[in-house]
Amino acid sequence: MHKSENLVLFVLLLMFSLTALGYSIVVPLGEGPDEVSHFAYVQYVLMHRRLPPPAGAVSGEAHQPPLYYVIGALVTSWIPQEEFSPIANPDFAFDDPQTPNLLLHTRREAFPYNGAALAWHWGRGLSVVMGAITVWAVWHIASVFVSNDRWIVWGAAAFVAFLPAFTFLSAVVNNHNLVVMLSSVSVLQILHIAQRPPRRRDAALLGILLGLAVLTKLSGLVVWLFVAVILAFLAWRSGQWKNWTTPAAVCFGIATIIIAPWIIYNLANHGDPLGWSLVLSVTPLRQAPLTFDDLVKVIGWGLYTSFWGRFGGALHLRMADAIYASLGGVLLFALLGWIRYGRSAQTPEQNNRTRALLATFAVFWAMMLIAFARWTLTVLGTDQARQLFPGLPLFAIVFTIGLAHSSVKREKIVLATSCGGLFALNLAVLLYLNATFIGSPQNLVALPRLGGPAAPADFGNVIRMLDYRVEPTRGAPGDSIIVQIQWQALEDITENYWLLLRLGSKESVVQKDGVPSTGHPTTDWWQRGQVFTSHHTLVVPKDATPGTYTLWLGLHPFGQWEWLPVRGQEMFVLDRITMTTP
Repeated sequence: MHKSENLVLFVLLLMFSLTALGYSIVVPLGEGPDEVSHFAYVQYVLMHRRLPPPAGAVSGEAHQPPLYYVIGALVTSWIPQEEFSPIANPDFAFDDPQTPNLLLHTRREAFPYNGAALAWHWGRGLSVVMGAITVWAVWHIASVFVSNDRWIVWGAAAFVAFLPAFTFLSAVVNNHNLVVMLSSVSVLQILHIAQRPPRRRDAALLGILLGLAVLTKLSGLVVWLFVAVILAFLAWRSGQWKNWTTPAAVCFGIATIIIAPWIIYNLANHGDPLGWSLVLSVTPLRQAPLTFDDLVKVIGWGLYTSFWGRFGGALHLRMADAIYASLGGVLLFALLGWIRYGRSAQTPEQNNRTRALLATFAVFWAMMLIAFARWTLTVLGTDQARQLFPGLPLFAIVFTIGLAHSSVKREKIVLATSCGGLFALNLAVLLYLNATFIGSPQNLVALPRLGGPAAPADFGNVIRMLDYRVEPTRGAPGDSIIVQIQWQALEDITENYWLLLRLGSKESVVQKDGVPSTGHPTTDWWQRGQVFTSHHTLVVPKDATPGTYTLWLGLHPFGQWEWLPVRGQEMFVLDRITMTTP
Protein backbone atom coordinates (compact mmCIF):
# COMPACT_ATOMS: atom_id res chain seq x y z
CA MET A 1 0.00 0.00 0.00
CA HIS A 2 1.02 3.58 -0.55
CA LYS A 3 1.78 5.79 2.44
CA SER A 4 -1.50 7.67 1.94
CA GLU A 5 -3.46 4.41 2.11
CA ASN A 6 -1.56 3.34 5.21
CA LEU A 7 -2.53 6.65 6.77
CA VAL A 8 -6.20 6.22 5.86
CA LEU A 9 -6.23 2.70 7.32
CA PHE A 10 -4.48 3.93 10.47
CA VAL A 11 -7.03 6.73 10.93
CA LEU A 12 -9.90 4.30 10.39
CA LEU A 13 -8.51 1.86 12.95
CA LEU A 14 -7.91 4.72 15.38
CA MET A 15 -11.50 5.99 14.99
CA PHE A 16 -12.85 2.50 15.56
CA SER A 17 -10.63 1.83 18.57
CA LEU A 18 -11.45 5.11 20.28
CA THR A 19 -15.18 4.64 19.72
CA ALA A 20 -15.07 1.04 20.96
CA LEU A 21 -13.07 2.11 24.02
CA GLY A 22 -15.74 4.75 24.61
CA TYR A 23 -18.37 2.02 24.60
CA SER A 24 -16.25 -0.09 26.96
CA ILE A 25 -16.15 2.76 29.47
CA VAL A 26 -19.77 3.87 29.13
CA VAL A 27 -21.38 0.41 29.24
CA PRO A 28 -21.25 -0.82 32.86
CA LEU A 29 -19.50 -4.10 33.55
CA GLY A 30 -21.74 -7.06 32.83
CA GLU A 31 -24.15 -5.11 30.62
CA GLY A 32 -22.90 -6.80 27.43
CA PRO A 33 -24.58 -9.94 26.06
CA ASP A 34 -23.75 -12.88 28.36
CA GLU A 35 -20.78 -10.88 29.59
CA VAL A 36 -21.02 -12.02 33.22
CA SER A 37 -20.59 -15.65 32.20
CA HIS A 38 -17.76 -14.84 29.78
CA PHE A 39 -15.78 -12.92 32.39
CA ALA A 40 -16.52 -15.54 35.06
CA TYR A 41 -14.99 -18.12 32.68
CA VAL A 42 -11.85 -15.99 32.38
CA GLN A 43 -11.59 -15.63 36.15
CA TYR A 44 -12.15 -19.34 36.75
CA VAL A 45 -9.36 -20.30 34.34
CA LEU A 46 -7.04 -17.77 35.98
CA MET A 47 -7.78 -18.79 39.58
CA HIS A 48 -8.16 -22.56 39.19
CA ARG A 49 -5.88 -23.31 36.22
CA ARG A 50 -8.51 -25.59 34.65
CA LEU A 51 -11.74 -25.42 32.71
CA PRO A 52 -14.89 -24.58 34.68
CA PRO A 53 -17.75 -26.91 35.56
CA PRO A 54 -21.25 -26.02 34.31
CA ALA A 55 -22.23 -24.31 37.56
CA GLY A 56 -22.45 -20.83 38.99
CA ALA A 57 -21.90 -17.69 36.95
CA VAL A 58 -19.93 -19.62 34.29
CA SER A 59 -22.76 -22.05 33.61
CA GLY A 60 -24.16 -20.36 30.50
CA GLU A 61 -20.79 -20.41 28.72
CA ALA A 62 -19.15 -23.48 30.28
CA HIS A 63 -19.59 -25.38 27.00
CA GLN A 64 -17.40 -22.94 25.07
CA PRO A 65 -13.92 -23.95 23.90
CA PRO A 66 -11.25 -22.29 26.04
CA LEU A 67 -9.00 -20.19 23.78
CA TYR A 68 -10.59 -16.78 24.29
CA TYR A 69 -10.72 -17.28 28.04
CA VAL A 70 -7.16 -18.57 28.31
CA ILE A 71 -5.94 -15.49 26.43
CA GLY A 72 -8.05 -13.30 28.72
CA ALA A 73 -6.60 -15.01 31.78
CA LEU A 74 -3.04 -14.48 30.52
CA VAL A 75 -3.68 -10.81 29.76
CA THR A 76 -5.11 -10.17 33.24
CA SER A 77 -2.86 -12.52 35.25
CA TRP A 78 -0.73 -9.65 36.57
CA ILE A 79 -3.71 -7.98 38.27
CA PRO A 80 -4.41 -8.92 41.91
CA GLN A 81 -8.12 -9.62 41.96
CA GLU A 82 -10.87 -11.31 43.89
CA GLU A 83 -13.69 -13.27 42.31
CA PHE A 84 -16.21 -10.80 40.92
CA SER A 85 -19.71 -11.38 42.31
CA PRO A 86 -22.33 -9.55 40.25
CA ILE A 87 -25.42 -8.17 41.96
CA ALA A 88 -28.63 -8.70 40.00
CA ASN A 89 -30.90 -5.70 39.69
CA PRO A 90 -34.22 -6.72 41.31
CA ASP A 91 -35.96 -3.79 39.58
CA PHE A 92 -34.93 -4.74 36.04
CA ALA A 93 -37.85 -4.96 33.63
CA PHE A 94 -37.25 -5.93 30.02
CA ASP A 95 -39.51 -3.29 28.50
CA ASP A 96 -38.94 -0.53 31.05
CA PRO A 97 -36.38 2.07 29.89
CA GLN A 98 -36.24 3.43 33.45
CA THR A 99 -34.40 0.28 34.59
CA PRO A 100 -32.03 -0.55 31.71
CA ASN A 101 -29.35 -2.33 33.73
CA LEU A 102 -29.42 -6.07 34.40
CA LEU A 103 -26.99 -5.60 37.29
CA LEU A 104 -26.35 -3.13 40.08
CA HIS A 105 -23.06 -1.30 39.79
CA THR A 106 -21.36 -0.21 42.98
CA ARG A 107 -18.29 1.95 43.53
CA ARG A 108 -16.02 -1.07 43.19
CA GLU A 109 -16.39 -0.39 39.44
CA ALA A 110 -15.36 3.26 39.75
CA PHE A 111 -12.34 4.82 38.07
CA PRO A 112 -9.44 4.44 38.78
CA TYR A 113 -10.16 0.75 38.28
CA ASN A 114 -8.59 -1.88 40.47
CA GLY A 115 -8.93 -5.57 41.22
CA ALA A 116 -11.56 -7.47 39.26
CA ALA A 117 -12.91 -4.26 37.69
CA LEU A 118 -9.46 -3.48 36.25
CA ALA A 119 -9.15 -7.04 34.93
CA TRP A 120 -12.59 -6.78 33.36
CA HIS A 121 -11.64 -3.57 31.55
CA TRP A 122 -8.41 -5.16 30.33
CA GLY A 123 -10.53 -8.00 28.98
CA ARG A 124 -12.67 -5.46 27.17
CA GLY A 125 -9.54 -3.81 25.79
CA LEU A 126 -8.46 -7.20 24.44
CA SER A 127 -11.81 -7.45 22.62
CA VAL A 128 -11.24 -3.99 21.10
CA VAL A 129 -7.90 -5.17 19.72
CA MET A 130 -9.60 -8.20 18.18
CA GLY A 131 -12.22 -5.95 16.62
CA ALA A 132 -9.50 -3.70 15.17
CA ILE A 133 -7.77 -6.72 13.60
CA THR A 134 -11.10 -7.70 12.02
CA VAL A 135 -11.42 -4.22 10.48
CA TRP A 136 -7.83 -4.52 9.22
CA ALA A 137 -8.67 -7.90 7.65
CA VAL A 138 -11.78 -6.47 5.94
CA TRP A 139 -9.62 -3.77 4.34
CA HIS A 140 -7.22 -6.35 2.92
CA ILE A 141 -9.94 -8.80 1.83
CA ALA A 142 -11.64 -5.98 -0.05
CA SER A 143 -8.28 -5.08 -1.63
CA VAL A 144 -8.13 -8.57 -3.14
CA PHE A 145 -11.50 -8.25 -4.88
CA VAL A 146 -11.61 -4.53 -5.75
CA SER A 147 -8.01 -3.40 -5.80
CA ASN A 148 -8.83 -0.90 -8.54
CA ASP A 149 -11.37 1.01 -6.42
CA ARG A 150 -9.91 2.20 -3.14
CA TRP A 151 -13.14 3.95 -2.17
CA ILE A 152 -14.93 0.60 -2.00
CA VAL A 153 -12.05 -0.83 0.03
CA TRP A 154 -12.31 2.06 2.44
CA GLY A 155 -16.11 1.89 2.49
CA ALA A 156 -16.23 -1.83 3.32
CA ALA A 157 -13.77 -1.48 6.19
CA ALA A 158 -15.56 1.64 7.45
CA PHE A 159 -18.92 -0.16 7.32
CA VAL A 160 -17.63 -2.81 9.73
CA ALA A 161 -15.75 -0.30 11.89
CA PHE A 162 -18.75 2.00 12.31
CA LEU A 163 -21.51 -0.60 12.54
CA PRO A 164 -22.98 0.06 16.03
CA ALA A 165 -23.61 -3.64 16.73
CA PHE A 166 -20.01 -4.54 15.89
CA THR A 167 -18.57 -1.68 17.93
CA PHE A 168 -20.72 -2.60 20.93
CA LEU A 169 -19.72 -6.26 20.69
CA SER A 170 -16.05 -5.32 20.37
CA ALA A 171 -16.29 -3.29 23.58
CA VAL A 172 -17.34 -6.14 25.88
CA VAL A 173 -15.95 -9.48 27.01
CA ASN A 174 -17.32 -12.01 24.52
CA ASN A 175 -15.65 -14.84 22.61
CA HIS A 176 -17.46 -13.87 19.40
CA ASN A 177 -14.80 -11.19 18.99
CA LEU A 178 -12.04 -13.76 18.65
CA VAL A 179 -13.89 -16.14 16.33
CA VAL A 180 -14.90 -13.26 14.05
CA MET A 181 -11.28 -12.07 13.96
CA LEU A 182 -9.92 -15.56 13.20
CA SER A 183 -12.58 -16.18 10.55
CA SER A 184 -11.74 -12.88 8.84
CA VAL A 185 -8.00 -13.54 8.83
CA SER A 186 -8.64 -17.12 7.61
CA VAL A 187 -10.64 -15.81 4.65
CA LEU A 188 -7.81 -13.39 3.87
CA GLN A 189 -5.25 -16.19 4.05
CA ILE A 190 -7.16 -18.54 1.71
CA LEU A 191 -7.50 -15.66 -0.76
CA HIS A 192 -3.73 -15.15 -0.67
CA ILE A 193 -3.24 -18.87 -1.29
CA ALA A 194 -5.61 -18.67 -4.25
CA GLN A 195 -3.51 -15.94 -5.87
CA ARG A 196 -0.19 -17.80 -6.04
CA PRO A 197 1.19 -21.34 -6.25
CA PRO A 198 0.48 -23.28 -3.05
CA ARG A 199 3.22 -23.15 -0.43
CA ARG A 200 3.49 -25.20 2.71
CA ARG A 201 4.10 -22.23 4.99
CA ASP A 202 0.92 -20.53 3.72
CA ALA A 203 -1.01 -23.75 4.31
CA ALA A 204 0.54 -24.10 7.77
CA LEU A 205 -0.53 -20.58 8.74
CA LEU A 206 -4.04 -21.28 7.49
CA GLY A 207 -4.09 -24.50 9.51
CA ILE A 208 -3.11 -22.62 12.65
CA LEU A 209 -5.92 -20.14 12.09
CA LEU A 210 -8.47 -22.92 11.53
CA GLY A 211 -7.40 -24.77 14.67
CA LEU A 212 -7.57 -21.63 16.78
CA ALA A 213 -11.02 -20.79 15.39
CA VAL A 214 -12.48 -24.10 16.61
CA LEU A 215 -10.71 -23.66 19.95
CA THR A 216 -12.65 -20.41 20.24
CA LYS A 217 -16.17 -21.51 19.18
CA LEU A 218 -17.57 -24.61 17.56
CA SER A 219 -18.94 -22.35 14.82
CA GLY A 220 -15.32 -22.12 13.66
CA LEU A 221 -15.99 -25.45 11.92
CA VAL A 222 -17.86 -23.44 9.28
CA VAL A 223 -14.52 -21.93 8.28
CA TRP A 224 -13.07 -25.43 7.96
CA LEU A 225 -15.80 -26.41 5.50
CA PHE A 226 -15.38 -23.16 3.60
CA VAL A 227 -11.62 -23.65 3.27
CA ALA A 228 -12.09 -27.28 2.19
CA VAL A 229 -14.45 -26.20 -0.60
CA ILE A 230 -12.12 -23.43 -1.77
CA LEU A 231 -9.07 -25.71 -1.78
CA ALA A 232 -11.00 -28.34 -3.73
CA PHE A 233 -12.08 -25.71 -6.25
CA LEU A 234 -8.52 -24.40 -6.65
CA ALA A 235 -7.26 -27.94 -7.26
CA TRP A 236 -10.02 -28.60 -9.81
CA ARG A 237 -9.43 -25.30 -11.60
CA SER A 238 -5.69 -25.93 -11.90
CA GLY A 239 -6.21 -29.50 -13.05
CA GLN A 240 -3.27 -30.50 -10.85
CA TRP A 241 -4.73 -32.20 -7.81
CA LYS A 242 -1.35 -33.51 -6.68
CA ASN A 243 0.01 -29.99 -6.26
CA TRP A 244 -2.76 -29.23 -3.78
CA THR A 245 -2.77 -32.48 -1.82
CA THR A 246 0.23 -31.62 0.33
CA PRO A 247 -0.89 -28.06 1.22
CA ALA A 248 -4.37 -29.35 2.12
CA ALA A 249 -2.89 -32.12 4.26
CA VAL A 250 -0.57 -29.64 6.00
CA CYS A 251 -3.43 -27.21 6.62
CA PHE A 252 -5.93 -29.65 8.09
CA GLY A 253 -3.25 -31.75 9.77
CA ILE A 254 -2.00 -28.78 11.78
CA ALA A 255 -5.56 -27.67 12.52
CA THR A 256 -6.42 -31.14 13.82
CA ILE A 257 -3.31 -31.29 15.99
CA ILE A 258 -4.25 -27.94 17.55
CA ILE A 259 -7.78 -29.04 18.48
CA ALA A 260 -6.76 -32.59 19.51
CA PRO A 261 -6.37 -31.74 23.24
CA TRP A 262 -9.86 -30.23 23.24
CA ILE A 263 -11.31 -33.31 21.54
CA ILE A 264 -9.58 -35.64 24.04
CA TYR A 265 -10.84 -33.52 26.95
CA ASN A 266 -14.42 -33.73 25.65
CA LEU A 267 -14.21 -37.47 25.10
CA ALA A 268 -12.91 -38.01 28.61
CA ASN A 269 -15.36 -35.68 30.35
CA HIS A 270 -18.47 -35.61 28.18
CA GLY A 271 -18.29 -38.72 26.01
CA ASP A 272 -18.26 -36.98 22.64
CA PRO A 273 -15.50 -35.16 20.73
CA LEU A 274 -17.16 -31.74 20.52
CA GLY A 275 -18.77 -31.69 23.95
CA TRP A 276 -22.22 -31.53 22.37
CA SER A 277 -23.85 -33.20 25.36
CA LEU A 278 -22.57 -30.36 27.57
CA VAL A 279 -23.88 -27.79 25.08
CA LEU A 280 -27.35 -29.32 25.27
CA SER A 281 -27.27 -29.49 29.07
CA VAL A 282 -26.47 -25.80 29.67
CA THR A 283 -28.33 -24.20 26.75
CA PRO A 284 -32.10 -23.53 26.73
CA LEU A 285 -33.50 -26.01 24.22
CA ARG A 286 -36.42 -25.43 21.87
CA GLN A 287 -39.43 -27.32 23.21
CA ALA A 288 -41.79 -26.81 20.27
CA PRO A 289 -41.38 -26.67 16.49
CA LEU A 290 -40.67 -23.31 14.91
CA THR A 291 -43.76 -21.51 13.64
CA PHE A 292 -44.02 -18.94 10.87
CA ASP A 293 -44.52 -16.21 13.48
CA ASP A 294 -41.33 -17.34 15.23
CA LEU A 295 -39.38 -17.06 12.00
CA VAL A 296 -40.74 -13.64 11.06
CA LYS A 297 -41.36 -11.79 14.32
CA VAL A 298 -38.76 -13.28 16.63
CA ILE A 299 -35.86 -14.57 14.58
CA GLY A 300 -36.20 -12.47 11.42
CA TRP A 301 -36.87 -9.13 13.11
CA GLY A 302 -34.47 -10.01 15.92
CA LEU A 303 -31.64 -10.77 13.50
CA TYR A 304 -32.33 -7.62 11.51
CA THR A 305 -32.40 -5.25 14.46
CA SER A 306 -29.45 -6.88 16.22
CA PHE A 307 -27.41 -6.71 13.00
CA TRP A 308 -27.60 -2.92 13.08
CA GLY A 309 -27.58 -2.69 16.84
CA ARG A 310 -29.41 -3.77 19.97
CA PHE A 311 -27.68 -3.07 23.24
CA GLY A 312 -27.55 -4.00 26.90
CA GLY A 313 -27.06 -7.33 28.62
CA ALA A 314 -30.33 -8.75 27.23
CA LEU A 315 -30.06 -6.76 23.97
CA HIS A 316 -33.17 -4.99 25.21
CA LEU A 317 -32.11 -1.42 24.38
CA ARG A 318 -33.11 -0.61 20.81
CA MET A 319 -32.80 2.26 18.44
CA ALA A 320 -35.96 3.94 17.17
CA ASP A 321 -37.97 1.96 14.63
CA ALA A 322 -37.51 4.82 12.16
CA ILE A 323 -33.75 4.25 12.26
CA TYR A 324 -34.10 0.55 11.50
CA ALA A 325 -36.48 1.42 8.65
CA SER A 326 -34.02 3.96 7.24
CA LEU A 327 -31.19 1.44 7.39
CA GLY A 328 -33.43 -1.01 5.56
CA GLY A 329 -33.75 1.61 2.83
CA VAL A 330 -29.96 1.73 2.57
CA LEU A 331 -29.93 -2.06 2.08
CA LEU A 332 -32.48 -1.64 -0.71
CA PHE A 333 -30.28 0.96 -2.39
CA ALA A 334 -27.37 -1.49 -2.27
CA LEU A 335 -29.51 -4.17 -3.91
CA LEU A 336 -30.55 -1.78 -6.66
CA GLY A 337 -26.90 -0.88 -7.08
CA TRP A 338 -26.06 -4.52 -7.79
CA ILE A 339 -28.80 -4.64 -10.43
CA ARG A 340 -27.33 -1.53 -12.05
CA TYR A 341 -23.81 -2.95 -11.73
CA GLY A 342 -24.86 -6.19 -13.41
CA ARG A 343 -26.27 -4.32 -16.40
CA SER A 344 -23.30 -2.04 -16.89
CA ALA A 345 -20.40 -2.79 -19.20
CA GLN A 346 -17.44 -4.25 -17.35
CA THR A 347 -13.94 -5.33 -18.25
CA PRO A 348 -13.12 -9.07 -18.26
CA GLU A 349 -10.98 -8.52 -15.16
CA GLN A 350 -13.89 -6.86 -13.35
CA ASN A 351 -16.18 -9.70 -14.34
CA ASN A 352 -13.74 -12.29 -13.03
CA ARG A 353 -13.26 -10.48 -9.72
CA THR A 354 -17.01 -9.97 -9.32
CA ARG A 355 -17.72 -13.64 -9.96
CA ALA A 356 -14.98 -14.62 -7.51
CA LEU A 357 -16.39 -12.31 -4.84
CA LEU A 358 -19.97 -13.50 -5.27
CA ALA A 359 -18.89 -17.16 -5.30
CA THR A 360 -16.81 -16.69 -2.16
CA PHE A 361 -19.65 -14.82 -0.47
CA ALA A 362 -22.21 -17.46 -1.48
CA VAL A 363 -20.13 -20.42 -0.31
CA PHE A 364 -19.28 -18.90 3.08
CA TRP A 365 -22.76 -17.61 3.82
CA ALA A 366 -24.49 -20.78 2.61
CA MET A 367 -22.47 -22.88 5.02
CA MET A 368 -22.91 -20.43 7.84
CA LEU A 369 -26.67 -20.19 7.35
CA ILE A 370 -27.02 -23.96 7.24
CA ALA A 371 -25.15 -24.24 10.53
CA PHE A 372 -27.21 -21.37 11.98
CA ALA A 373 -30.47 -23.02 10.89
CA ARG A 374 -29.44 -26.27 12.56
CA TRP A 375 -28.59 -24.36 15.75
CA THR A 376 -31.90 -22.45 15.62
CA LEU A 377 -33.89 -25.67 15.36
CA THR A 378 -32.16 -26.92 18.51
CA VAL A 379 -31.93 -24.01 20.95
CA LEU A 380 -33.68 -20.80 21.92
CA GLY A 381 -32.29 -17.27 21.75
CA THR A 382 -30.82 -17.38 18.25
CA ASP A 383 -32.25 -14.01 17.19
CA GLN A 384 -28.82 -12.42 17.62
CA ALA A 385 -26.90 -11.42 14.51
CA ARG A 386 -23.52 -11.63 16.21
CA GLN A 387 -23.71 -15.37 15.54
CA LEU A 388 -23.46 -14.50 11.84
CA PHE A 389 -20.66 -11.93 12.22
CA PRO A 390 -17.95 -14.31 10.96
CA GLY A 391 -19.48 -13.56 7.55
CA LEU A 392 -19.57 -9.80 8.16
CA PRO A 393 -16.37 -8.98 6.16
CA LEU A 394 -17.70 -10.54 2.94
CA PHE A 395 -21.14 -9.04 3.52
CA ALA A 396 -19.60 -5.59 4.00
CA ILE A 397 -17.75 -5.82 0.68
CA VAL A 398 -20.82 -6.97 -1.27
CA PHE A 399 -22.96 -4.31 0.42
CA THR A 400 -20.46 -1.54 -0.27
CA ILE A 401 -20.12 -2.42 -3.96
CA GLY A 402 -23.89 -2.34 -4.34
CA LEU A 403 -24.12 0.96 -2.51
CA ALA A 404 -21.35 2.48 -4.60
CA HIS A 405 -23.17 1.61 -7.84
CA SER A 406 -26.58 2.75 -6.63
CA SER A 407 -25.93 6.19 -8.13
CA VAL A 408 -24.14 6.82 -11.39
CA LYS A 409 -21.05 9.07 -11.13
CA ARG A 410 -21.69 9.75 -7.42
CA GLU A 411 -19.89 6.78 -5.92
CA LYS A 412 -17.63 8.82 -3.66
CA ILE A 413 -20.46 11.00 -2.39
CA VAL A 414 -22.69 8.00 -1.68
CA LEU A 415 -19.98 6.10 0.18
CA ALA A 416 -18.74 9.11 2.13
CA THR A 417 -22.30 10.06 3.13
CA SER A 418 -23.24 6.51 4.11
CA CYS A 419 -20.12 5.85 6.16
CA GLY A 420 -20.27 9.30 7.72
CA GLY A 421 -23.91 8.75 8.64
CA LEU A 422 -23.13 5.34 10.13
CA PHE A 423 -20.30 6.83 12.19
CA ALA A 424 -22.63 9.60 13.41
CA LEU A 425 -25.20 6.97 14.36
CA ASN A 426 -22.51 5.06 16.23
CA LEU A 427 -21.58 8.15 18.23
CA ALA A 428 -25.26 8.89 18.88
CA VAL A 429 -25.71 5.38 20.29
CA LEU A 430 -22.66 5.91 22.49
CA LEU A 431 -24.18 9.11 23.89
CA TYR A 432 -27.55 7.40 24.31
CA LEU A 433 -26.03 4.53 26.28
CA ASN A 434 -24.11 6.98 28.44
CA ALA A 435 -27.31 8.86 29.28
CA THR A 436 -29.24 5.62 29.79
CA PHE A 437 -26.87 3.85 32.14
CA ILE A 438 -25.74 6.84 34.22
CA GLY A 439 -28.43 8.19 36.52
CA SER A 440 -28.17 11.91 37.22
CA PRO A 441 -29.08 13.71 40.45
CA GLN A 442 -32.17 15.89 40.40
CA ASN A 443 -32.61 19.47 41.40
CA LEU A 444 -34.23 19.75 44.82
CA VAL A 445 -36.10 22.91 43.86
CA ALA A 446 -37.76 21.22 40.87
CA LEU A 447 -39.22 18.29 42.84
CA PRO A 448 -43.01 18.30 43.18
CA ARG A 449 -44.65 17.89 46.58
CA LEU A 450 -45.82 14.30 47.07
CA GLY A 451 -47.68 14.84 50.32
CA GLY A 452 -46.27 12.12 52.56
CA PRO A 453 -47.93 12.84 55.92
CA ALA A 454 -44.94 11.73 58.03
CA ALA A 455 -42.13 13.13 55.84
CA PRO A 456 -39.34 14.04 56.12
CA ALA A 457 -37.58 11.23 57.98
CA ASP A 458 -33.86 10.55 58.46
CA PHE A 459 -32.39 7.06 58.30
CA GLY A 460 -29.30 6.85 60.49
CA ASN A 461 -28.39 10.48 59.75
CA VAL A 462 -27.17 9.17 56.37
CA ILE A 463 -30.17 9.30 54.04
CA ARG A 464 -33.21 11.53 54.34
CA MET A 465 -36.60 10.63 52.92
CA LEU A 466 -37.80 14.05 51.83
CA ASP A 467 -41.27 13.03 50.75
CA TYR A 468 -43.29 10.06 49.57
CA ARG A 469 -46.62 9.00 48.12
CA VAL A 470 -48.46 5.67 48.35
CA GLU A 471 -51.22 4.89 45.82
CA PRO A 472 -53.73 3.41 46.26
CA THR A 473 -54.28 2.93 49.96
CA ARG A 474 -57.42 0.92 49.33
CA GLY A 475 -57.69 -2.00 46.95
CA ALA A 476 -58.21 -5.71 46.47
CA PRO A 477 -55.91 -8.76 46.39
CA GLY A 478 -54.07 -8.85 43.07
CA ASP A 479 -53.79 -5.04 42.84
CA SER A 480 -50.51 -3.14 42.64
CA ILE A 481 -49.38 -0.57 45.18
CA ILE A 482 -47.16 2.18 43.82
CA VAL A 483 -44.72 3.85 46.20
CA GLN A 484 -42.93 7.01 45.05
CA ILE A 485 -40.12 8.34 47.26
CA GLN A 486 -37.81 11.36 47.17
CA TRP A 487 -34.38 10.80 48.75
CA GLN A 488 -31.51 13.07 49.73
CA ALA A 489 -27.98 12.07 50.73
CA LEU A 490 -27.01 13.72 54.02
CA GLU A 491 -23.32 12.87 53.50
CA ASP A 492 -21.00 11.29 50.95
CA ILE A 493 -22.14 7.66 51.24
CA THR A 494 -19.68 4.76 50.98
CA GLU A 495 -22.12 1.91 51.75
CA ASN A 496 -24.48 0.09 49.36
CA TYR A 497 -27.76 0.42 51.22
CA TRP A 498 -30.87 -1.49 50.21
CA LEU A 499 -34.50 -0.66 50.71
CA LEU A 500 -37.09 -3.11 52.03
CA LEU A 501 -40.80 -2.51 51.54
CA ARG A 502 -42.99 -4.85 53.57
CA LEU A 503 -46.77 -5.07 53.62
CA GLY A 504 -48.24 -7.04 56.51
CA SER A 505 -49.73 -7.19 59.95
CA LYS A 506 -48.28 -9.94 62.13
CA GLU A 507 -46.94 -11.74 59.09
CA SER A 508 -45.64 -10.34 55.83
CA VAL A 509 -48.11 -10.47 52.93
CA VAL A 510 -45.61 -9.25 50.35
CA GLN A 511 -42.20 -7.57 50.46
CA LYS A 512 -39.67 -6.19 48.03
CA ASP A 513 -35.94 -5.70 48.50
CA GLY A 514 -33.90 -3.47 46.20
CA VAL A 515 -31.92 -0.26 46.00
CA PRO A 516 -33.57 3.06 46.95
CA SER A 517 -32.98 4.46 43.46
CA THR A 518 -34.98 1.65 41.78
CA GLY A 519 -32.06 0.10 39.97
CA HIS A 520 -29.33 2.76 39.73
CA PRO A 521 -27.22 4.33 40.99
CA THR A 522 -26.46 2.42 44.18
CA THR A 523 -26.18 4.56 47.30
CA ASP A 524 -22.39 4.31 47.50
CA TRP A 525 -22.33 6.73 44.54
CA TRP A 526 -24.52 9.29 46.31
CA GLN A 527 -22.88 12.53 47.38
CA ARG A 528 -23.98 15.00 50.01
CA GLY A 529 -26.98 17.03 48.89
CA GLN A 530 -27.89 14.93 45.85
CA VAL A 531 -31.58 14.14 45.45
CA PHE A 532 -33.18 11.12 43.75
CA THR A 533 -36.71 10.02 43.03
CA SER A 534 -37.66 6.35 42.96
CA HIS A 535 -40.77 4.36 42.06
CA HIS A 536 -41.49 0.95 43.60
CA THR A 537 -44.30 -1.49 42.85
CA LEU A 538 -45.71 -4.06 45.27
CA VAL A 539 -48.13 -6.61 43.81
CA VAL A 540 -50.50 -7.93 46.46
CA PRO A 541 -51.00 -11.71 46.13
CA LYS A 542 -54.42 -12.76 44.87
CA ASP A 543 -54.86 -15.06 47.86
CA ALA A 544 -54.25 -12.29 50.41
CA THR A 545 -56.88 -12.10 53.13
CA PRO A 546 -58.97 -8.90 53.12
CA GLY A 547 -58.13 -6.56 55.97
CA THR A 548 -55.99 -3.58 56.94
CA TYR A 549 -52.24 -3.91 56.62
CA THR A 550 -49.24 -1.76 57.51
CA LEU A 551 -46.75 -0.72 54.81
CA TRP A 552 -43.25 -0.58 56.32
CA LEU A 553 -40.05 0.89 54.91
CA GLY A 554 -36.50 0.12 56.10
CA LEU A 555 -32.92 0.65 54.89
CA HIS A 556 -30.10 -1.84 55.48
CA PRO A 557 -26.60 -2.54 54.10
CA PHE A 558 -26.56 -5.00 51.20
CA GLY A 559 -26.37 -8.59 52.49
CA GLN A 560 -26.87 -7.52 56.11
CA TRP A 561 -30.09 -7.21 58.09
CA GLU A 562 -28.87 -4.36 60.25
CA TRP A 563 -31.30 -1.50 59.95
CA LEU A 564 -30.51 2.21 59.71
CA PRO A 565 -32.49 3.62 62.66
CA VAL A 566 -35.33 5.96 61.79
CA ARG A 567 -37.05 7.92 64.59
CA GLY A 568 -35.79 5.43 67.13
CA GLN A 569 -37.13 2.38 65.28
CA GLU A 570 -35.83 -0.14 62.76
CA MET A 571 -38.51 0.52 60.16
CA PHE A 572 -40.73 3.43 59.17
CA VAL A 573 -44.51 3.20 58.75
CA LEU A 574 -45.45 4.66 55.37
CA ASP A 575 -49.21 4.06 55.41
CA ARG A 576 -52.11 1.75 56.18
CA ILE A 577 -53.44 -0.29 53.25
CA THR A 578 -56.98 -1.66 53.25
CA MET A 579 -57.64 -4.80 51.22
CA THR A 580 -61.29 -5.48 50.45
CA THR A 581 -63.01 -8.50 48.89
CA PRO A 582 -62.73 -8.34 45.06
